[in-house]
Amino acid sequence: MSNVTDFRCNGCGSPLKIPKNSRGHVTCPSCKTDCVLEGLVKNAEMAAKENINSGFPLIAEPSVLHRTLLNCIASNPNIPLDVFENGEVVREEHYCAPAYLFYCNATASYHYEIAQWTTHKTAIDLGDRTRVEKEQIRDYTPMNSTAYVSKAMITSGNKSAAELINDIYMFLDPNRLYDFEDLDFPHDVITYDFNMPQAAAFNEYVRPVMEYLLELEAQRALDGKDYQNLTMGGGSRIDKDEIVRIYLGLYRVVFKYGGEEYSLWLSGDGKDFRTDGMPVDHQRDAQLNAKRQAMESEVASVPVPSTGKFTGGFWGCIGGGLLLGAIIHPILILLGIGGAVYFKIAKSKMMAPYHSKCTEIRGRHQAGIDEFEAQASRALQQFRDRRQPLRGVYEHSCAGDSSAF
Repeated sequence: MSNVTDFRCNGCGSPLKIPKNSRGHVTCPSCKTDCVLEGLVKNAEMAAKENINSGFPLIAEPSVLHRTLLNCIASNPNIPLDVFENGEVVREEHYCAPAYLFYCNATASYHYEIAQWTTHKTAIDLGDRTRVEKEQIRDYTPMNSTAYVSKAMITSGNKSAAELINDIYMFLDPNRLYDFEDLDFPHDVITYDFNMPQAAAFNEYVRPVMEYLLELEAQRALDGKDYQNLTMGGGSRIDKDEIVRIYLGLYRVVFKYGGEEYSLWLSGDGKDFRTDGMPVDHQRDAQLNAKRQAMESEVASVPVPSTGKFTGGFWGCIGGGLLLGAIIHPILILLGIGGAVYFKIAKSKMMAPYHSKCTEIRGRHQAGIDEFEAQASRALQQFRDRRQPLRGVYEHSCAGDSSAF
């Protein structure tokens, strides 16, 4: 047997069609040479050994990968403005990562204090008559309840691929998985080994997320209620109703610019991704930071009016009104409150020019910042308008395909 490194027979050089689910063994239709596709052989052997019965294949069109790459490059406003003309897609790599699909049910108790409003009545002796004043008092009563969460979650069965799988596939709908017979991986796929036990994968990656979801559920249940001091009870219960071993396809698209390589990892359909960084123009980054610092420095230089006499006057009116009202007559309480309101309005009017000046400065600087950041969007749009793909591996497959932009 001979190992196949491309889609041609190593015996006679004839084009080699790879049958779906060939499991890595292909017979050349011309010379009948038995050829071996190493990546698919390893994949099939591992699948049989690890009892893999479903997964997610590599089915994304080049146009999808190309378009996602463009968006990732332009996601930072400080990209080099020539990145689309001088960058190059140097390769597309294919990986197959083992993973666990956990079907989980979780419960946790939580405690909180709910507000209870009561009316407090006070009788005031005015000599010739008695006045009853009513006051609403808020008390908090301890309460407890239980949060429930049911979730299907995916996590890696390989330590080195854990972050990728968690970022890209953790909340994939299990209904989107393909039966193993329908999994379609390229002949050059690199398959990771299972090297993380189920218990370790669950405790390290699934349990913390489920506990977080339980807390979110508790907050959702209390939404709109007047409460305080929400705490989750210790010892949440998370049951694993079912555990399924699966295979997940990963694309790695490598982009090169300025002598540096950058990686974009994508799901098998190209819709979810994670980037290990994209090109940044550090000079533009410094310029943008300088613009933001200049804005804050100018705002900080605006003199703040002294409002001490207004603050003192406010509390003086309140305190004096309460004291004299208690000694002489309740009407003085109202006069004290009225005076305090006057001081507060006067303070607000005094501060208005200051706030107006700060708003004017921020608006003027923000217009320049927005214009600076828009340069990246314009560079991307100009590149898209030309309908000419990035140089490299997608140059021919995406040429003339409008969906690639």
